[in-house]
Amino acid sequence: MLLDEEECLKWVLGNLLDNATRGKVAEFVVAKALDVVSVGRLEWDEVDIRYGDIDVEVKSSAYLQSWEQTKPSKIIFGVKARIQRWIEETQTFEVLEAPQRLADIYVFCLFHETDRNRANVLDVSQWTFFVAKRTDIDASIGWQKSASLSTIRMFSRECSFKMLKQVVDETARKSS
Repeated sequence: MLLDEEECLKWVLGNLLDNATRGKVAEFVVAKALDVVSVGRLEWDEVDIRYGDIDVEVKSSAYLQSWEQTKPSKIIFGVKARIQRWIEETQTFEVLEAPQRLADIYVFCLFHETDRNRANVLDVSQWTFFVAKRTDIDASIGWQKSASLSTIRMFSRECSFKMLKQVVDETARKSS
């Protein structure tokens, strides 16, 4: 007996506003904008998306959460440097000599919808994207583990889903 795929996905993913699920949706949205969805997602890879020779890390935050709220959440993105990386070929973790951010480009995805009745994480018009080079992040905030939206805006370029691929390409080409 073959189980129903749609039913399975609904069970596994549950509420798309849930933090962990929304993060994976954000990765999908960015992969879709970069036209690399067909490559698939590797759960333990050292970066979220391989886009040609550009390694991309995707971070997500939202005003709305899956639980009831008295006010919108403060927007914070995790930017912690890693102390190890996954090596797919050997199926092992490699301990890094020093903590570091591993991706070339970071895409900070803000799900900006605040109306729970309208909220749909699959509606790309409800997202705003901020694109930054790793070197700009390192120079701006050093080894901070998280950054607020106002901080992210200082070193990134804001764009819509429609412009995301172009902005990632331009940011990757930008001299350090």
